[in-house]
Amino acid sequence: MREEVLKLMKCPYCDSNLYSENIYAENDELIEGCIACECTRYPLLEGILILSACSLKDRLIQLIERRRSQEAIGLALTYFNNKPDFRRIAGLMGQNSGLFGRLLWQFEKLNARICYRKYSDGLNRPFCDILGKSNFDNYLKDRFSAESLWSLYPFIQMLKGYQERVLDLSCGAGHSSFILSANIKPKHLFCADYNFRNLSFARNYMAKEADYFCIDASYPLPFADGIFSSVLMMDAFHSIPSRASLAKEMERVVSPQGLLLLLHEHSSLYRHYAYGHLLPPSGWARLFQRLPVRVLSEKSVVEDFLSNDLLDLKRESSPADLNRSMALTIVGCRDSSAFRIYRDLWKDILNNKNKLIINPIYNIKQVSGKLILKIKYPSDYFRLEYPLTEKYLPEQCQISSDLAEAFKGRFLNIDYSIAPNIVQTEIDYLMKKFVIISVPKKYCRLNPLEWSLT
Repeated sequence: MREEVLKLMKCPYCDSNLYSENIYAENDELIEGCIACECTRYPLLEGILILSACSLKDRLIQLIERRRSQEAIGLALTYFNNKPDFRRIAGLMGQNSGLFGRLLWQFEKLNARICYRKYSDGLNRPFCDILGKSNFDNYLKDRFSAESLWSLYPFIQMLKGYQERVLDLSCGAGHSSFILSANIKPKHLFCADYNFRNLSFARNYMAKEADYFCIDASYPLPFADGIFSSVLMMDAFHSIPSRASLAKEMERVVSPQGLLLLLHEHSSLYRHYAYGHLLPPSGWARLFQRLPVRVLSEKSVVEDFLSNDLLDLKRESSPADLNRSMALTIVGCRDSSAFRIYRDLWKDILNNKNKLIINPIYNIKQVSGKLILKIKYPSDYFRLEYPLTEKYLPEQCQISSDLAEAFKGRFLNIDYSIAPNIVQTEIDYLMKKFVIISVPKKYCRLNPLEWSLT
């Protein structure tokens, strides 16, 4: 995080300005230390500012000041995640009272060291390799195949007009942050989430140039009024209990002519698959009082993009269409000219051909010089929540021998300037089908261990 960022921020609890204190920096980037305000001090670890009022923050600051940063990072990984049991345990150990408290604290110190060792060892490996076998880890690995993430691509052309300062709120492990940094190229990208592990993934793999904040979005956002050209929140608004107050906060921090984009919001009319604090389509729209919003069917938005290469923001979804929608897209902007038809959306996406790989959701076989790809879904739940993915991704496809020669493992290693037209056409076609995708550096391993030769 850079020192200049603090001028754009304020304490989420007392509304006073923030300033650095006892900071270790590298190349003008603040890496570790304390950030203070009029009411308290906050820990800065691994370049991630933890803006939390919990009792554990004082312990983290003590560890930082004693130069026991490894233990501090381990505790942050344990506490700042989405598992309520860890929060409860950490709250108890923070009190550190009596024999039970001391024993629990010793256990958590040991657990913190183990967490840090796994964390530090993992960062030397590709992103897909450090993930476990749980449904959520498999989902992170195959996130680029989820239609919830696809819902961002239709807005790339539009977002290029709102790229000055961008907030990716509840950014998760940073897949959306990577798309923003690779395609939109914001002048200043802010990434915020409650999960310290996910923020670490995003910072180390997805968007290294961004600034990172560990926050609880149920509290006021720690940013000054009107500083963001655009605010993005994907697949997360429904997980916040205080949605009305967060809606007001997002209206506050976006600039007067800025863009608010809420993607893959769950509808309460589809409780059989969705989770969180749900509302019907009309309820989501009603949360916003100062910013004109348009609620759209995500299915219509994504299908228009995939089939017709356009985004139609002039069209308003009917109440009947919205009530049938499994997921919703919410677009807010005070500039009425933003609500128009955007065409040739793929042109911008196809221009980004850095780090192209065969989508990890596909198993690969090499047959007579060609590559035969067959899809393998991470879970039945993945297929249930993302029906467009199953409909649109080819169950099986092949890569021609001419193009197959350019692959090293899953990675495409080719000079596009001298590639034959037929090969370039095949690459563009496979990119449009999400068979070949653009990913961050060190996303998956280079060697093709999963290939089988016939």
